[in-house]
Amino acid sequence: MKKALISLLIIAITVLGDLRIAVAIDTGPEDSVVICSNQDKRRILTLDYLFVGAYVPCRVIYEKTTEMPDHSEILWSAENKAGYCERKMNDFIHHKLEDKWGWQCSEQKPSIPEHEHQAQTWYVILGSFLQTQRGLNAALMLRNQFRANNILNQDYFIVGESDFYTGFTKGLYIVMTGPFNQIDAQNWAELGVVLKIVPDAYVQQATVRGSGTNSAKEWYVILGIYPQTHNGYQLANKRSKRLRRNDNNVIVTDSEFCDGLTGGLIVVMMGAFDNKQQALAKEKAVKHFVREAYIMPMTCRGNN
Repeated sequence: MKKALISLLIIAITVLGDLRIAVAIDTGPEDSVVICSNQDKRRILTLDYLFVGAYVPCRVIYEKTTEMPDHSEILWSAENKAGYCERKMNDFIHHKLEDKWGWQCSEQKPSIPEHEHQAQTWYVILGSFLQTQRGLNAALMLRNQFRANNILNQDYFIVGESDFYTGFTKGLYIVMTGPFNQIDAQNWAELGVVLKIVPDAYVQQATVRGSGTNSAKEWYVILGIYPQTHNGYQLANKRSKRLRRNDNNVIVTDSEFCDGLTGGLIVVMMGAFDNKQQALAKEKAVKHFVREAYIMPMTCRGNN
C-alpha cells in the first residue's frame, strides 16, 4: 500500500512538474496572417486573439485589397468566445480557397513580430539597376509591371535612388515600400504573384534619409493608437477618415517612424507643430471630436 502511494505521489509530482514547465514556456497565442492570391486578386486572413495571452475570445477576419492605400475591405469576420478560430481559419483556407477555388496561400505566420528588433523598417527589394538612363527605363518598366498586376496599391511600388536608403549599394531600386516589419516583408517577398514576376525578390532593412536622431523634435497631437494588425489598420483609417472632414492635417503612421513611440503600433495624429503652444491649441480644438487626444514631442520621418 505504501509503495502504491509513493508511486502515485511520484507520478503526481512529475505531472505537476511538467505542468509548471509548460506554463513557464507558454507565453500565449500570437496573432497570425495568411496571404492568398489568385492571378491579380489578393485575400488576407487574420487570426486575431482579442486579449493578450488568452486563446479566447478570438476572431477570424477575411479581407480583400482595394485601390485605396493602406486600406482593405472586410468580406467577413467571425468572433468566437469559445475558441475554435484556428480550425475555422484552416478549414476555410484548405477546403474553400485552395481546394475548391484554386487560390494559392502562404504559410500561417505571425502578423506582429515577437522581438523588438524585428519591428523595424523593412522593404521588399524587387530589382536593382545601374543609375543610368537605360537603368531608369528598365526600372520603370518593372515597376509598371507590378502596378499593372494590382498587387497592393500602385503607390507601394517606387523607383528609389540608393542615396535615400542607408545600407543600399549605389544604384536604382524597385522597392515595395510598406513600410513592413521583417516578418510581413518576408511574407510579401515569398508571395506567389510576386515571385512570378521577380523570382529573386528579397527583403532589406533600411533607414530613409532624413530620419536621423539628431533631427529636431516637433510636437504632435495623438488622436488614437491601435495594434499593428489588419483590424488595427481598419480602425485607424476609419478614425482618420472621419477627422479629415474637419482637418486634412491628419496622419496615419506606424510607430517605428517616430522616435519615442512604442513599437508595433499604428498611430493617428496631427502635426507637426513647431512649438508646444501650437500643439496645445490644436489639441484643444480637436477635443470635441477626440476626448482622449494628447500632445507629444517626437522626431518622425516619412509622414506625408
